[in-house]
Amino acid sequence: MLKPKLGTCYYPEHWSRDIWKSDLIRMVELGLSWVRIGEFSWSKIEPKEGELDWEWLDCIVELLRSHKLDIIMGTPTATPPKWVLDKYPDMLAIDELGNVRGFGSRRHYCFSHLGYRKEAERITREMVSRYDIGGGGGASPCWAEFLFFVFPHTMFCSLCDAHEHANDGCQWTEQRMASAADDADDARH
Repeated sequence: MLKPKLGTCYYPEHWSRDIWKSDLIRMVELGLSWVRIGEFSWSKIEPKEGELDWEWLDCIVELLRSHKLDIIMGTPTATPPKWVLDKYPDMLAIDELGNVRGFGSRRHYCFSHLGYRKEAERITREMVSRYDIGGGGGASPCWAEFLFFVFPHTMFCSLCDAHEHANDGCQWTEQRMASAADDADDARH
């Protein structure tokens, strides 16, 4: 029989290193197996363009491994740092009423903006290479923000025509979920 595995999200970039070890000990005591990290850490990894600081992430990865906790490494693309917005000010998202979303919140950018995509791909490649994600290095890949189509209030920038296709993603997601439910139902019978 398959034993279910439980996990948690953990944001070590927001906590003092003094408590990391005790947090991980409690996770193990609670029977957790997986820990997801990294998806909101771009500003900590690259506070200024081209200045990469992996030391803190290296440290938590080593601590997780030493406590036998499996890692789901989120790409840090959910919250681009301020310097990315300064470089590409037109990447701010605009809602259906024309309101521009400000810096500092999750999803303040347009997913389709070429500048954002270029920077997101670059930092993701850096992370994948450093932590051997998907290559047997002990970290599983994850993109924590892949479900943006599920959110009915998706926003886009002034430069793209993605707003014309917003419902396409929602319809695709609904069809995939319905198909998966049908498959699961068929498997039960």
